[in-house]
Amino acid sequence: NAEYMGARYDAARASEPLAYMSAVLELTAAVPKPALLPHLTLLLPLLVHCLSCSDVGLRVKAVEAFTTLLVEDVSMAGPHADSLIASLCELVWAPEHSSDVRGAAIRSLYTIATLPRPLVAHHKRRVCEALVATLDDGCRAIRKLGVAAANRWHCL
Repeated sequence: NAEYMGARYDAARASEPLAYMSAVLELTAAVPKPALLPHLTLLLPLLVHCLSCSDVGLRVKAVEAFTTLLVEDVSMAGPHADSLIASLCELVWAPEHSSDVRGAAIRSLYTIATLPRPLVAHHKRRVCEALVATLDDGCRAIRKLGVAAANRWHCL
């Protein structure tokens, strides 16, 4: 139950927040998306918080879960789209992040470009500037993902 998870998150925030957030993200990935949609108002703030955590695995899971939920129900996640895109641009831009985090962020930006144009068009310039950094990445897979995502965003 999302209300229970939200209450438990508040209680666990001080003692073991990373473990609890990791468990919530694992459950979010396993639960069918239609079952999560009524509880997005409780889950989305948690996912936004997870994007700024220091744990790499947690960030990757949060990016993937957030993107999936955003694509599933744009109306509920719309207010959080700005913070998600800003966080993704930061994750793509910063070379200190692992290739797993950068790859997940680029895949999410690729997916987000399919959302309705009014929701994402005002982010085009910022996202394209962030994706330019991927073209000089040392990892071939990151460069390949970056080119595909940049192409999709340029076509908006």
